[in-house]
Amino acid sequence: MRKAPIVREKQVTQWPEYDRLEDGLPNYWYPVMLGRRLRRKVPMQILGESVLFVRDDDEVFALADRCLHRGTPMRFAKRDFPGTLSCIYHGWCYDLKTGNLVAALTDGPDCPMIGKVSIRTYPVEERFGLIWIYMGKGMPPPLEEDVPEEFLDPRIVRCIRISDQDGNWRFAVENHFDDAHAQYLHRSSLYATFSRVPAYKRGSRIVRNGKWLEREQDSLHFTADYPGLGRWPKLRFWQKSYGIKVRVRMPGIGMVARKAHTAFKFHVPLNPDRFLFVQVITRKATGVWAWLFRLEYWLIHRWFYHVLFNNDDVLMTKYSHSGQENLFGPDISVTGWRKMCIDEVRTEQVAAE
Repeated sequence: MRKAPIVREKQVTQWPEYDRLEDGLPNYWYPVMLGRRLRRKVPMQILGESVLFVRDDDEVFALADRCLHRGTPMRFAKRDFPGTLSCIYHGWCYDLKTGNLVAALTDGPDCPMIGKVSIRTYPVEERFGLIWIYMGKGMPPPLEEDVPEEFLDPRIVRCIRISDQDGNWRFAVENHFDDAHAQYLHRSSLYATFSRVPAYKRGSRIVRNGKWLEREQDSLHFTADYPGLGRWPKLRFWQKSYGIKVRVRMPGIGMVARKAHTAFKFHVPLNPDRFLFVQVITRKATGVWAWLFRLEYWLIHRWFYHVLFNNDDVLMTKYSHSGQENLFGPDISVTGWRKMCIDEVRTEQVAAE
């Protein structure tokens, strides 16, 4: 007996303009894979579109994963000539740079279709150990516009983990910037064993710092008496107050600045129900110190932070955000991010200037 397909409840909020962004923001650069992963061809779905990434003569290209003849996936294409791909079905041959049909091999060199159709190509760059793609139309802005400034420092060491996650990208970004969940969900995390986490905060506000949104508050309260319930939480003598700065910016980049290192999170929409989680931990280091930081990452940070700690987040993102919302005080972080999306989303017209 065949199993009935799982019907996922549509994730909505009380912000209709925000909900219309569930498919993603096409007019921005997104990181999609490690550069070393692309050896020949890699098909992916980005912002709901099927894209084929190709490395040819150490240059990276991206094009629609569908032949214009009869829709055969270009992921099966062959390379009959340098700088081209030929659809495996009938030999329609496309130029990788322009997407132009340069030959239809099974109709001879004088095929009348030559030059009349072009497969869509996407701007793509390989920088900082990652491959980036721009899904919008028109001329893209410089990649530097959509990359945190910290990435541009040549002395920065970047340790990267990429995973494919359930859930809509918007709510994963909200989770990153959400203050209250960190004060409760992560209280028992191994990564926070020696951290004294506040029970609640007062005077919280969202402020602008360049392209970033960040939180400020007037006071932190680490324990309190809750009427009719008792005192919560219990303070441990080995725990010390921690200081971090949490930020978020378009098109869904999170940052957690700690004393020892800085963590970045890129939430790349694949479709309304899945996103690519690109996590990067950085530190300014050179020489042997850079090597030691990479070792520290593989021995400690990758497992405790990129896997255990963040898996709690993506798990909750998967199960939340359905039905009626009832927001409370700490959700100023969530509403601040939503307003940023609505007010500052980059349009095709702006991107093409």
